[in-house]
Amino acid sequence: DQGVEFALRKLAQEAVSEQYATVRAGERLIDQGEKVRLRHIAMLQAMKEKISQKRNLLNLMTVAGSLLMTLLFTGMAAIFLKENHRETFYSNRKLSLLATICALSLVLAKVVELLLLKNTSHLIDSVQFPLLAPFAAILMASLMNTRLAAFVTIFLSVILAMTLAVDPIPFLVVNIITAMVAIMTGRTLHRRKDVFIVCGKAWIVSILVVLAFDLYEDRALTLALLSDLVSTFLFMILTAILVVGLIPLFESTFRIMTDITLIEFMDPSNELLRRLTIEAPGTYQHSMVVGHLAESAAGAIGANGLFCRVATQYHDIGKLVNPQYFTENQLGGIDMHQLLTPLESAQVIIAHVSEGVALARKMGLPEQFIDIIKEHHGTTQVYYFYHKQIELMGGEHSHIDDKDFRYSGPKPRSKESTIIMIADTLEAASRCLDYFNE
Repeated sequence: DQGVEFALRKLAQEAVSEQYATVRAGERLIDQGEKVRLRHIAMLQAMKEKISQKRNLLNLMTVAGSLLMTLLFTGMAAIFLKENHRETFYSNRKLSLLATICALSLVLAKVVELLLLKNTSHLIDSVQFPLLAPFAAILMASLMNTRLAAFVTIFLSVILAMTLAVDPIPFLVVNIITAMVAIMTGRTLHRRKDVFIVCGKAWIVSILVVLAFDLYEDRALTLALLSDLVSTFLFMILTAILVVGLIPLFESTFRIMTDITLIEFMDPSNELLRRLTIEAPGTYQHSMVVGHLAESAAGAIGANGLFCRVATQYHDIGKLVNPQYFTENQLGGIDMHQLLTPLESAQVIIAHVSEGVALARKMGLPEQFIDIIKEHHGTTQVYYFYHKQIELMGGEHSHIDDKDFRYSGPKPRSKESTIIMIADTLEAASRCLDYFNE
């Protein structure tokens, strides 16, 4: 009877007392070339279970230790930022972005650790070099700058090496080198697919580092090396996917534009740029010249030259409403302002700012571009038509409201906006010169 036989087998198993083996720290569980037996698998599972218990987030001591370690390193990071990156330290927006990236990286690292510890698959057991630092490194390099990215890489790598269930030295070396390569090769990301290229280059370098460790431990040309190749590749693919997906979210949330987005707005096929070339070609050429002037000036003082160049292409889109009223588009034709009073002419000129803002919002342009549209004339006066109005009033200006001839602003609130305003004024003034000596 099979039922009786099963019951007898179970009784026999229960009659055998459990046997425990003690394994000291640093002792090998299994030697290279040794046949894997059930006891080896049991010891590995027991080790994972023990590590998992130690890393239990519900354990008060674990939480206290992690918090203390995080506070110490956060304090050191704050001092470093205050001394070396004051602009970031005193900017709530930038500081919030940095903190968000670090926190997200720590959460993702903890999720990966739990998956590795809780999963019973032997394939998961073979992950020796989890690449976790490149995620934050590429995000920081894209959204902020490479110096901060390098600092965050080291900061996170040290914290993760000390708090995760990993071999700290190999983890530190592989993650820092891989992340630094990603930072250096990703300084000029121009397209979203470039993120995958950067991750691919970083993966190749990580393989060399992993190979060095495997050679040192006499594991080269084994299945362990193949496992390391596959696992590091998967980590870098996941990193690329997450970075590409998160960059637009961070840009909109923290009002930061990456070079990737700026390059996309330079595309001549953009509807607004196409309309400028057809409906207001003079304005388009004016914007291109101003953009080159602003980019050069920004580079000289450490401002964002690419942003100046791209934002300038859109700063006068409000002129699309009445392009014929602006001198650069008249091309020797009739001066439309001869049909208007000076006050009406001033109102048409001034209106291109508010009309540009409305058009920009309708077309979904970034707020940073809209700020440039608002600020590129500041609160300056439409001087020519103001004095035309005074002449019309017989030299009497007491009945003239200065506000009717002045842009509503605001004044430029950033280095880039100030540069664009100056470049715009200089380019417009240069077209009024009768004599050029250079």
